[in-house]
Amino acid sequence: MRQQDQWPLGKPVAFEHPTTTSLTLVGGPRRSDLPCSILRVELKLDPMKKLFVWIFLLFWFAAHEPLIAQKDLYGIRVVDAQTKRGVPLIELKTVHHVSFWTDSLGYVAVDEPGWFGREIYFQVKGDGYEMAADGFGYAGVRLRPEPGRIDEIVVRRTQVAERLYRITGADQSRDAKLLGRVSSGEKTLHHGNVVGQDSAQAVIYSNRIYWFWGDTSIFRYPLGNFRTSGAYSLIPGQGGLSPSLGIELNYFVEENGTVAQMCPMPPKGDLIWVDGLLAVEDGAGKERMVAHYSKRKSLATQIEHGLVVFDDSTQRFRLLKKLDQDFTWQHPRGHPVRVSYPEGDYFVFGDVYYHIRVPAEWEAVQDPERYESFVRGPNGSSSFQWRKGEPPVTSRQERAWMDSGVSSDVDAWMQPKDVGSGATIVLHRGSVRWNKHRQKYIMIANQIGGDSMLGEVWYGEAARPEGPWRKVVKVATHANYSYYNPVHREFFDQNDGRLIYFEGTYVTTFSGNDHPVPRYDYNQLMYRLDLDHPGLAEVR
Repeated sequence: MRQQDQWPLGKPVAFEHPTTTSLTLVGGPRRSDLPCSILRVELKLDPMKKLFVWIFLLFWFAAHEPLIAQKDLYGIRVVDAQTKRGVPLIELKTVHHVSFWTDSLGYVAVDEPGWFGREIYFQVKGDGYEMAADGFGYAGVRLRPEPGRIDEIVVRRTQVAERLYRITGADQSRDAKLLGRVSSGEKTLHHGNVVGQDSAQAVIYSNRIYWFWGDTSIFRYPLGNFRTSGAYSLIPGQGGLSPSLGIELNYFVEENGTVAQMCPMPPKGDLIWVDGLLAVEDGAGKERMVAHYSKRKSLATQIEHGLVVFDDSTQRFRLLKKLDQDFTWQHPRGHPVRVSYPEGDYFVFGDVYYHIRVPAEWEAVQDPERYESFVRGPNGSSSFQWRKGEPPVTSRQERAWMDSGVSSDVDAWMQPKDVGSGATIVLHRGSVRWNKHRQKYIMIANQIGGDSMLGEVWYGEAARPEGPWRKVVKVATHANYSYYNPVHREFFDQNDGRLIYFEGTYVTTFSGNDHPVPRYDYNQLMYRLDLDHPGLAEVR
């Protein structure tokens, strides 16, 4: 071990200089607001030598700060038994109800000097992962914390999808940094003072990935930005990180550094959300980014809606077209996918079942009369077809027809069954994407009213984007928590689509849980799904 790694706190370490110059470094007492001990430097040098030493110390401490940071802290890392990767969002809870949650790299930093040298029992708990329980039913481990030491806990994944990291919010790798496992330095990115974000939209536009969120929480006040927040990131392989590591979000911000309002249309004060984000060429061949906007009085009441287009000069959305309130479905929504039909290319979309489409043309996207829905054939036929002028059939309507004997399971498009139990799964929100590996359209969606209200995530396959969706398998669970508006990010697919990535909003809303998880609540969680996993075999 190097000499600087053995500095005892409070005791001087002297270095003799061959020209009789002396340098004394003293480790001061640890401050609770800093991750490392304070070092006092006493120099007895001539001016030129003093300058040289200060420069040397500046670079030395910049390089070795993580080594110092870990001296006074005890660390725990929770890893996946299969992948050996750190697992985020695992709770470690002591007998006296002190809880820690692993960060995005699976680390917990423990700053409890009174525990050092004692045996401490940590109960281990995390959705989709488990430890074997002892004879009394307790799943945990007994550890002996010591400063500078990091212990490892191995857990077994019980669900198909692998939890990777928290995308949004602050301090994703906080504990790993405190323990010196990653550099505390950050790239020069605008973080927008963001601590929480709801329901993400994303599309590749102008050779970047553009991201937009609904309501956004910020550090400085409980009421944050309610007029859409935005950021961009670089595409993997073109300067962007591998999605297995994370996403470097560069937020659009105001002059004060706080996340900007991306929909600044007057009057001020109204809540504005966007969805149905897509990129399409206009009549001149220029790529344009368009979204549906909803100006709202509350969660339940919409007061205006229409289309917005991204202005490259201001880097904000501007109004493209207001729509009559009667046009309840004739606009982009959810997460559109571009599909080639014999009659041409279309954007196809929906909340979960993709039963609305419009020609993939600039003028058509703006014209409510060009939108079509997937409905039953004429005269009550059980077959479905694309037709204008009628709203899309809902899964509830289809279920009512089946219950009344008008149609049967064989005719169903929106009544997927759990491959395990055979129960019909009522899906809430999700996305549909073409998958090269499976040579099928695949769905990622959450369930409403399952083991949790909105926390169960399901996977399905179909030959067409419309369906029919016959079988689904659960790939992720969030007990007593919501994970709503999940979406598969197809631009992150790897190995020709064998590995896919999906995200959703992890939040207590609608769950009945009054105890939000610090730092994680009201943020986006990323998962990875291997489509060759044996747990998906029955859905193929």
